[in-house]
Amino acid sequence: MFGITFQNIKSKDLRPIAKAFGVRSYGQMKKETLIESIISAYINKDLYTSSEKTRKQRQCPYRLMNLLFSDDFADDFATVGNAATKSELDAGVAGNNRGLWLKI
Repeated sequence: MFGITFQNIKSKDLRPIAKAFGVRSYGQMKKETLIESIISAYINKDLYTSSEKTRKQRQCPYRLMNLLFSDDFADDFATVGNAATKSELDAGVAGNNRGLWLKI
């Protein structure tokens, strides 16, 4: 970082960096573990951050209800809570009514 190896930086100077990347319990970690956690957080930061922020709006629940009770999905929604069929179990979409949500 900035042309300086992590081994030459003191652990107390690494803590603000760890805090910026969201590393938890950085005050109790050994220096090597802290360095590995910072590197891992830096590599994975793109996976957990989204450039596009979506915000729930007032009409979202009503739009979902309109969709669930529409003619296309009403029959499938009526079967929520029933035992899964063999084809759903074989396809791996039985848990949490995943098949329905994939269709929606």
